[in-house]
Amino acid sequence: MQIEFLSIDNLRNVINAELEPSSSINLITGKNGAGKTTILESIYLLARARSFRQSQNINLIRKDAELLNIFTKIQNSSGITHKIGLQKKRRTTQVRKDGGTITRLSYLAKSLPITVITSNIQRIIEDEPKHRRRLLNWGMFHVEHDFGNLASRYKKALNQRNNALCKSEKQLSAWDKQVASLGTEINQKMVNYVNEWNTSLSIIINQTGNKTGSKVRVERWIKFIRGYQCK
Repeated sequence: MQIEFLSIDNLRNVINAELEPSSSINLITGKNGAGKTTILESIYLLARARSFRQSQNINLIRKDAELLNIFTKIQNSSGITHKIGLQKKRRTTQVRKDGGTITRLSYLAKSLPITVITSNIQRIIEDEPKHRRRLLNWGMFHVEHDFGNLASRYKKALNQRNNALCKSEKQLSAWDKQVASLGTEINQKMVNYVNEWNTSLSIIINQTGNKTGSKVRVERWIKFIRGYQCK
């Protein structure tokens, strides 16, 4: 996925900005408060319809402005170009792709898959398991394309199974089978994804050559992911 063009209007302190990013690595520089993070925030908004900094629309829209607009042209891996636009007012948000309105955030996330690495990235290791689970689930969502549907069906089946605990054994047995079947399928997909993750990390280890410190850190990360796979 490549961003070919990005336009920002009235997002925080940015009145208007237009960028044509490089297809390679892009480095954004500037003084404090110049809007460097706001550029990254605009891309995140296009992918998630919310900010990684502040969820309240009133704090996103530039002072004295009624609304903000963000627009991008992206090219996918097949070379097809898509257009995504987002408009936020004080109380409403509208997202469009190629002329059609997007109502499901999962569809938007698949259109522009991104992740943000911030200064508190160590929380993945240090904090409770939900951060690690969220990281793996986000990767699963993009790599295993039917994972979102499976997860939704599993959650519904689990709720029905729990409701059946106070009703009949016949209903409970039926829902037990569905929960077990969906859970097995999800687990296998996660095993496949974690194995692919570990393979990629092994390649990183080989690329680090004899840099012992980096190699040890990556090896520890692989052990961590493998350990989490069983939880």
